This record gives sequence, C-alpha cells and structure tokens, in this order.
Amino acid sequence: MRLSSFFRSRRFAPTLWPTLGMIAFVALTVALGNWQRHRAAEKQALEDAFNAGTAQPPLELTGEERDAAPLLFRALRASGEYAAARQVLIDNKLHSDRPGFDVVAPLCFAATKRCVLVDRGWIAP
Repeated sequence: MRLSSFFRSRRFAPTLWPTLGMIAFVALTVALGNWQRHRAAEKQALEDAFNAGTAQPPLELTGEERDAAPLLFRALRASGEYAAARQVLIDNKLHSDRPGFDVVAPLCFAATKRCVLVDRGWIAP
C-alpha cells in the first residue's frame, strides 16, 4: 500500500472531546505566554529601579523616615549604637563550606529612639 492511497482512504473527522481538549490546550498556552511576557516586563521594571537606585549617592539614614519605598535599592549611611543585647544569630548559614551564623543586630538612633536591623555579617562558631 502506497502512502498516498493510505491518506486517500482516510477521512479526518475529529470528535467533540479531543477538539475541546485541543482548544483548551491552545488557550492555556496562549495565556501562559502572555503571563510570561507580563512577568518579563515586571522584572525589567524592577531592574530599572535597581539601576536607578544604585546610581544615586548614599543617603543618610536619620530614623525620621516613615516610608521605606524611597530607600529601596539605595546605599545608606547611618550612625547610632548597636543594641548588642538584642542581636540575633541566625543558624545554619554556610560560608566557604563552613557552618556558622549570620549576625543581625538593631542599630538604634540616639535622636529618635528608633532602630533598624543591620546584617552585620557571618561568624564561625
């Protein structure tokens, strides 16, 4: 049997369920493609905000700030005293394949009695 005679003897007649399944599959892939495109735009906007923030000079942190949004991606400078009694050691952190702790301590501003958390780095046990 030749291939051309095989196709001539067949008639394409899809049934309802495979047709509906294919329509749903196509709709799903189009929706996922649009989601990916929108997600890429979000990531590009985030990268642009990061580049704009890091290009600016460091900002002096006084403790008077009420909104953190203008501080996002900015280099900051702050002066105050660490509250060593309230520092936290975060366990199970690896640095160069050595176990240790991340040290997070509150830095308190003298003028406002407000504090910010500062990651002071990694230490070995």
